[in-house]
Amino acid sequence: MKSGHTHNRLGLAQGLAAHYYCGTAGTATEYTESQWRELLTKAYAMDGIIAGHRAILDEYDQSARSSC
Repeated sequence: MKSGHTHNRLGLAQGLAAHYYCGTAGTATEYTESQWRELLTKAYAMDGIIAGHRAILDEYDQSARSSC
């Protein structure tokens, strides 16, 4: 790309993968009730994170080409 020359790169993104690892409670099948509540609380917090990402995508993709 030449200096000072910009391109619209919105069409280049083909996907977005967001990962969140809370991994603080037991194993996949063995955990206490307290650890279960902690995991549910962290999972619920993901809703806000996803909504925030969606808002950013919508701001830059006003034609709604991206979907969740």
